[in-house]
Amino acid sequence: MSIVNKTNKKNIFLFSFFDVANTVYSQIIQSTIILRYIQIIGQKEYGMAYDEATLFFTTVQALSQIFVIALIPLFGAMMDRMGKRKPWVISITALTLVTTSLFWIKKDLVVVMTLFILANLSYWAALSAYDAMIPTLAAEKDIGKTSGFAMGLGWVSIIPAIGLLLLMNFIYSPLGEPNADPTAGPVNYGYYGEWLTYVACAVMFLLFMIPFFFTKEKTRPKEKMTFGNLMKDSFGQLYRTFRDIRQHKNMFLFIIGFFFIVDVANTANLIILNILRDGIGFPESQSLILELPVVVLAIIIIPIIGWLGDKIGPKITAYIVGALYLVGMTCGVFAIWYGEKSIVPEFSLMFVLTFIMMVSVGVGIGATWVVQRVMILKLAPPDKVGEYVGFSYITGRLNASVAFLIWGGLIALFYDHFAAQGKPWRTFSVALVFLVVLLIIGLIIIYFVKLPSDETRKKWAEDYLEKGMKTQTELEQAEHSGEVPNS
Repeated sequence: MSIVNKTNKKNIFLFSFFDVANTVYSQIIQSTIILRYIQIIGQKEYGMAYDEATLFFTTVQALSQIFVIALIPLFGAMMDRMGKRKPWVISITALTLVTTSLFWIKKDLVVVMTLFILANLSYWAALSAYDAMIPTLAAEKDIGKTSGFAMGLGWVSIIPAIGLLLLMNFIYSPLGEPNADPTAGPVNYGYYGEWLTYVACAVMFLLFMIPFFFTKEKTRPKEKMTFGNLMKDSFGQLYRTFRDIRQHKNMFLFIIGFFFIVDVANTANLIILNILRDGIGFPESQSLILELPVVVLAIIIIPIIGWLGDKIGPKITAYIVGALYLVGMTCGVFAIWYGEKSIVPEFSLMFVLTFIMMVSVGVGIGATWVVQRVMILKLAPPDKVGEYVGFSYITGRLNASVAFLIWGGLIALFYDHFAAQGKPWRTFSVALVFLVVLLIIGLIIIYFVKLPSDETRKKWAEDYLEKGMKTQTELEQAEHSGEVPNS
């Protein structure tokens, strides 16, 4: 629920540059490099098989989500207690930049996975703080448009990010292109093993983030708080969130339903390029180039998704996003199964199916975050925005943990079976079917979510402002002590 009456377009534009910046990390590290980098390290340095290295990554990645689950809700409670989010976004992002720039330091599974876990934790923590800023910047009627605009603008940075990856591939071309698939040639690091790749990623992230520094958010009046009191109150507020969220039936249902849908987005973001390279058979540079038209379409479509979230409601919009995934993944299942890893970029049925998969899943990934933001901001009272955003990230990370384990398990379970038939790429078709099942479960649960009326949300905002933007924890403390909270 928004706490401002008018949206400042310049402020929203500056705010959106954090989406521009963190999309660089998402594209370069999460989508393109990390899974394949670990697969290469595992095979070259540890003698693992392809499926064993894949299972190692997905298992460690799944376990690492425990840190996110444990810490992000606490961050959210602390943000609500302090009444400001931008300083959190900036300071937490610094850890992402430092750890990302060190990925090259040693080609060791423990070192690289430790750095990635730290980078990912800070990435998601900063993103949760960023999402919780929207009600302090945008009027109620503009929440969906703001989220959609920010996400759509964020996708613009995928183009220079892909350009950077292609440049690194060219600079280090004497080393050969990165390859993790032993059936496609020698396993090779390529530009993944070079320091400039990761330092350049961190620098690009920072440069795109600079406009965000000038964003102005509406904050609560300043008050003196010791670190001890801040922690104590934040834990108290977090406890009340877990206690009370079960009473907020629609928020609870939404979080459970999106548990499955966000899983699809998280897993797809991690494996879509891997499918193109190891399931379809495109080389590294060709896979990146083919992403460019997908990005252009996403830049156009994602803001429309945000606009639809305001016009027809986030619930119906969630079903539109779900339909995108279903169409895309179904096409992917057939393209991988029947494409025989010999699909080339020309007008043919298999390539058309592949391209539909790329566009539908690519747009769906960005649109998922738009719908999630809008849905939470429509369901959450203003004094609990940070908490509920954080809580939704708990389920998203828990679900990602389960999904990564199952994805890696499916690859390990079926890879040898299909490899014995000379068709190991069909493993990816089986794993995509699993994502379709999860998506359908999530959409069924979302059906039962009911959004509060405009009048209810307006009353929430009025009460929150009247009570001095105090959290529930502070109000309960004031009630127990006999004090009257400042308004």
